[in-house]
Amino acid sequence: MMEAINGFRLLEEIGRGAFGIVYRARCEADGKPVPRDAEVAVKILHGHLPKAPDGERIVHRFHREAKLATKLSHPHVVRVHEDGAEGDQHYLIMELAQGESLASYLRKSGIEPPPTKTSQKIPTTPSQSGPDGETPAAPPVHNLPIPEAIEILRQVAGVLQAAQDVGLIHR
Repeated sequence: MMEAINGFRLLEEIGRGAFGIVYRARCEADGKPVPRDAEVAVKILHGHLPKAPDGERIVHRFHREAKLATKLSHPHVVRVHEDGAEGDQHYLIMELAQGESLASYLRKSGIEPPPTKTSQKIPTTPSQSGPDGETPAAPPVHNLPIPEAIEILRQVAGVLQAAQDVGLIHR
């Protein structure tokens, strides 16, 4: 793990995705978009992506979407403070979200969120019959109360509308 990037000390990894790794970090420099000692999230683009055959396009999209995200203001979206590059490391500095993720909340409610990694396959065909010719029993269904599900959907729809309003599409 890197120790710091552009005046931000990386403290611990808090997330990982197809495009990069997100760290909890602390600001150690003056003149940054957050006060010294403030904690932020730093997303660093995976180092192999800029070197890929379409790396220039990936880097351009990373920074273009970061610039659009700085215009996005919504209570359910972390604020992007800045983006940049230090050497061959491309990064975003973002507000550090506190609290529980939606996925964690759903799990606590007895609902397993859908897979998010591209390596996980979502079944597209019906279940095969078991050896006795019977269809296997479906796993138990856990439902959120309808008002709770509507509230979550309302918040997600608001975020999608705010993103659309600034021309941002999350991939």
